[in-house]
Amino acid sequence: MDVVHYVNGKLVNEKETVINIFDLGLIRAYAVFDYVRLYNGKFFHLNDHLERLQNSAHKMKIILPISINDIHDIAHLLLEKNPQIDAGMRFIITGGLVQSDLISPSSISSLIILFHPLKSLPNYNDSNSIKVITTKLSRIFPDVKSTNYTSAILALKEAYIKNYDDALYINDKNEILEGTTSNIFFFKNKTLITADSSDILKGITRKVVLKLAEGNFPIEFRPLNISEIENCEEAFLTASNKQILSVSMIDDKIIGNGLAGENTKKLQFMFNKYLEKYFFDVKQNIKTTI
Repeated sequence: MDVVHYVNGKLVNEKETVINIFDLGLIRAYAVFDYVRLYNGKFFHLNDHLERLQNSAHKMKIILPISINDIHDIAHLLLEKNPQIDAGMRFIITGGLVQSDLISPSSISSLIILFHPLKSLPNYNDSNSIKVITTKLSRIFPDVKSTNYTSAILALKEAYIKNYDDALYINDKNEILEGTTSNIFFFKNKTLITADSSDILKGITRKVVLKLAEGNFPIEFRPLNISEIENCEEAFLTASNKQILSVSMIDDKIIGNGLAGENTKKLQFMFNKYLEKYFFDVKQNIKTTI
């Protein structure tokens, strides 16, 4: 069965999924997107992702081609046309066609929705932890989910050359902000620490984890300085396609004993229970908010 996508009002197969070569999303990287996870053909916090998509478009001054409610309906229509499996759906809104100056928009924005099977992050070792580097590269608009991933691509290339798995952005104060496609958390003195400012993109999975952590761990909202890494017991990343993923090493510093920590495992367990309850509530038409 061919996978069905959506491009500017049409349901199309992969070969028909095309974009004009003079689209601003292509020639100027002027576009925003969001990505929602599907479990057994069911959306996980679709409304939260669409709200963030709308906010990203607003901050980039891209006018939605249709209402967010219509995008919601198209997402469900697209789901009906595709296999009910673990997958992802990517919503892309570009600036539309460019004028003759090759920089100004000349048309309404474009809407593309891609459906693709989820590729899980592989287990890198027995404790399911990864190694990451730090980089001074940064994103232009950290609180916007833009399609411009140049910094992430360059950071990941550097990480792979060093035989690491991912990278963390740090600022001029050597404070750790976020991962290339994820948020970062630390446990230091049994306190959960994560950055919380306009310098990061606040993920949906991050919001769920913070909700689960409330009442279970003390929480500090601040970026962790590189100098504090050696005193941290645990670290982990969160993202829609990673859920909660332990970090065993940052640059040349081992986190804790180099294995997934007990607090991280506890949050992973709580997250899995949250998933079970969330989709049970979906079946009962109970709305879950974070």
